[in-house]
Amino acid sequence: MTNNFLYHAIYKNEELFLEKGDSNKQYEIYSVTKSIVSLLLGLWFKKNPQHNIQSKIFPTLGLKEDLSYWGKINLFDLLTHRSGIKWRELGLSWFQREFFNPLEINIADLSWEKSPQNIVVGGQGIKAKPYILAKIGHLILNQGIHKTRTLVPAPWIDFMLTAKHKGYVNYGKYALQWWIPSENYVSAIGYGGQYLVLHLPSETMGIYFSSLENKPYVLGINHFKHYIEN
Repeated sequence: MTNNFLYHAIYKNEELFLEKGDSNKQYEIYSVTKSIVSLLLGLWFKKNPQHNIQSKIFPTLGLKEDLSYWGKINLFDLLTHRSGIKWRELGLSWFQREFFNPLEINIADLSWEKSPQNIVVGGQGIKAKPYILAKIGHLILNQGIHKTRTLVPAPWIDFMLTAKHKGYVNYGKYALQWWIPSENYVSAIGYGGQYLVLHLPSETMGIYFSSLENKPYVLGINHFKHYIEN
């Protein structure tokens, strides 16, 4: 099966089965960033139980209550793209301490677009080495557990990967910043053909970095499904 991938790899049961491309390069992942933020939010809820998916964004972010339309928007609206506003920027240092360090991710292997105040953009902007996506994929396949430590609660993983609306024909149903291309598959998708694709029953994962501007973006999903189903 031909492809235009800059890099791709397939893992099965946490073992690297196939790899082609430069594994030491940081790749732009575009909106795969959103899927990572959705996962990080599960960790944040664990550490801040006074908040939940229905929490209004203004008090959650420590802002003055707004009684207008914007004040009615909650975190679920943000994660399902129903708010009509852009992602608020997020603090990187907290995520580094609570997530990246315990997951044994070297922060030097990841760059995240941020402001002069060291605040990162929640919807895009990550460049990462492939192993970082592999660790995130393994964490999801292991129901939020890294080694013996629970980083993200399993109920959040399940909720995050459950379809919330029908999505688009090419990408499948839409969950919380994750796509469901078909039964038993979930995927994080970034502009230009960037993918982290998981086949849940077999605990198999595919990572794809592409340069596919103005071309079909589903190449990574199709390649991965071809591997699983043939």
